[in-house]
Amino acid sequence: MTNATSKANAVIECILSRSAAKYYDRTATLSDSQIRELVQIGTTAPTSFHMQNWRFIAVRTAEAKARLSPI
Repeated sequence: MTNATSKANAVIECILSRSAAKYYDRTATLSDSQIRELVQIGTTAPTSFHMQNWRFIAVRTAEAKARLSPI
């Protein structure tokens, strides 16, 4: 198991346990398949009024992260 895989598994466990994550490894990267799996799992989270109006954005570059940071 690679370090990236173990980190992804920790994120999946966190999402499924409905707990908060306060600290993130800014150098970590995810593969396309890991992102697809996280989106699939993320859609199981409860929503307000059970509307499931999901919008997910996979941001990969530092420049894109910087543009989204103010939001």
